[in-house]
Amino acid sequence: MAVKNVCIRIVEEMLEKIRYIVDYEGYSLNSDILILIRKNIKAFEGENGI
Repeated sequence: MAVKNVCIRIVEEMLEKIRYIVDYEGYSLNSDILILIRKNIKAFEGENGI
C-alpha cells in the first residue's frame, strides 16, 4: 500500500486543541488524524454496507 501526503487547512484554535489532546494521550498528531479517518470510514461502511 502506497503512503501519500495530504495537506489540510485547519483553524488555528482547532489545531491547538488537537495538539493538546494528542500530547495528553501520547499520540502524534498524524496518528490521531489517521485514527479518526479510520473510524469515519468504518462507520460509513457499516451504515452503507460497503
